[in-house]
Amino acid sequence: LKKPWSGETSRDRWFDDAEMVAIWKAADQLPAYSSAFLKLLILTGKRKSALAAMRWSEIDDAGFWQPPKDLRRKRGNKRTHAIQLPKLALNLLSGLEREEGNSFVFVGRKPGHHLEPGSRLQRTIRDISGIPDFGFHAIRHSVETHMSRGWEVLKQNGRKEIFRVPPHIRDQTLDHAPL
Repeated sequence: LKKPWSGETSRDRWFDDAEMVAIWKAADQLPAYSSAFLKLLILTGKRKSALAAMRWSEIDDAGFWQPPKDLRRKRGNKRTHAIQLPKLALNLLSGLEREEGNSFVFVGRKPGHHLEPGSRLQRTIRDISGIPDFGFHAIRHSVETHMSRGWEVLKQNGRKEIFRVPPHIRDQTLDHAPL
């Protein structure tokens, strides 16, 4: 069959530094679970559904998070790799209240369920951040882009260096398939 459109366009929207700061500040104005969820999206670059379904039991004492394999996916093309959660992420998580009878880190509105990062939350973040085209998946693109491009780091001797994340580490962090 011929495609009824001219072709797919890639989702290439990513947020620059100023926009990432605006999103982080917007998180400060959200309820506790939504705030921590949005900040952990920025810190980890994980998919929103995987992060929203994070359980306390998946985080070990050393701060490694091992997301379970998504058994609902027949093709199994979405990978999950254990990652060391950054210290800032662990600090954010330690400030969250554990709800009795709910194993999820990011508690949802329904008892026993996790946070649903849907269009309502997305609109709220758009309004607070002032970014009219905010989307959760663009955070993943932003994390990947910033890891690829690198950060300029000022050394103690005054020399500037670019800090980049090696591609294989970036791919593992973002649960991408190895090439």
